[in-house]
Amino acid sequence: MNPQSSQYPNNPYSPRAFGGVAQPKQVEDRSFNYLYPIKLTALEALEDTVAIDTDADFLLEAWYISKADGTFTIQLTDSTGYQLQNGQIQSSGLSQSQADPTVFSPSHPFPAGGKIKINITDTSGLNSNTGQIVFIGTKRFFTASK
Repeated sequence: MNPQSSQYPNNPYSPRAFGGVAQPKQVEDRSFNYLYPIKLTALEALEDTVAIDTDADFLLEAWYISKADGTFTIQLTDSTGYQLQNGQIQSSGLSQSQADPTVFSPSHPFPAGGKIKINITDTSGLNSNTGQIVFIGTKRFFTASK
């Protein structure tokens, strides 16, 4: 029997490659956070990214501002160009508490090796606006079926 399919036996007259490839059937989820350091000067607008590790897909479930010296606007986009917000939103509208983060429902998938694209603009007018944004989610590992 073909280890990849319990329904059909191998065809002894065809190459093994035509037997197909085992598809991942099980997933293992692990909580994971990505951090984005905010480094802006007065009224600066920039485009930046957070790289997703290549070992697993990432499901973005929530985010919060862990620290910020001033206000800013922000918009997130995935690798395909899909914008998670209609436009830039004010930082004052985002949670600043780990205990009560701003939730994405449903969670938004980012493929392994993908990027969270960030458009961020300082609105504080401060010489230096630094801080950190935390992206809370789940790394989804695919395991081969046995």
